[in-house]
Amino acid sequence: MLSRMTLSIVVVVAACDSPTPREAIPAEVGIGPTGELRPGPHDRCPLCAMAPANHLKTAAAVVAGSNTYYTCGNGCALKAWFRPKAHLGASVSPTRLVVQDYFSGDDVDAAEMVFVFGSDVLGPMGPMPVAVRPDELETFQKRHGGTKTFRLAELTAEKIDSLLRKNK
Repeated sequence: MLSRMTLSIVVVVAACDSPTPREAIPAEVGIGPTGELRPGPHDRCPLCAMAPANHLKTAAAVVAGSNTYYTCGNGCALKAWFRPKAHLGASVSPTRLVVQDYFSGDDVDAAEMVFVFGSDVLGPMGPMPVAVRPDELETFQKRHGGTKTFRLAELTAEKIDSLLRKNK
């Protein structure tokens, strides 16, 4: 019979084997040839450890070098995009960010989208930035609110941190 002390040591050792944000594990299968997201059951968001395959309506992907990292939603994806070394352990800069268009559900390049912060749309982590096509921004805001809007090129790591703190 294991004593409490022995059991605690086993738990601590097991926890040491799990990935930390600095040791993010790339996806088993990367994005598809046309940019479609393909998270598998063993993939984990490198920021919160949720399974993106369980959140297919909000999942996103960051591609860095030859590796793909699936995230549970746009908030985690944007954090990883702007701070890859901290969140992915990536020594190369990310080259592609794929998000889902809110209205169509299509997997699209984040540079084509407008990110809306402060709407009533919730993701796996609570309030989340929502990606919409520029021509659908007004429709989205009428339905869901969201006063802060940015293109990917307008965002920075500091701005993401500030906006996501205010979102909570």
